[in-house]
Amino acid sequence: MNRVIKFRGKREDNGEFVFGLLMYFEDEYGIQSSHGCKIYEIVPETIGQFTGLYDKNGKEIYDSDIVLYVDKYRYIVQYGVWNHNPQNCAHSYILSWHLEWVDMPGVSENIYVINGVAARFPEHCGKYTEAIDNLKLKVIGNIHDNPELINNLK
Repeated sequence: MNRVIKFRGKREDNGEFVFGLLMYFEDEYGIQSSHGCKIYEIVPETIGQFTGLYDKNGKEIYDSDIVLYVDKYRYIVQYGVWNHNPQNCAHSYILSWHLEWVDMPGVSENIYVINGVAARFPEHCGKYTEAIDNLKLKVIGNIHDNPELINNLK
């Protein structure tokens, strides 16, 4: 399997997202556009990596996207180290993509993207995952352009 490594970030000059290769030079971040050799200076807080997954409409899913699962539950796509089962596993931490449940702050579904496949860990400590259908995911926005999708929780 070939994994596509690319990033997105909002341009400093016009606030639009640009997609491509992430670069760092002289204390500033930039993205070299996928469509050419131009490098755009970007706002660091808006950098997001492509997860390798596509939603049910074929749209790429990035870090900081807000997705709808089974047309009902909202999640924020995040990347980091997660403890998927702290009570039963001594070594249960994993570096992966994670979907944080928007509708119940502090509660997560423990859905991860591993090797390009969306998966859910079982309730007990195990070495397998239960695959989930990423065709049930739909990108509905992102935390930078659509904060209203998550701000109604306050």
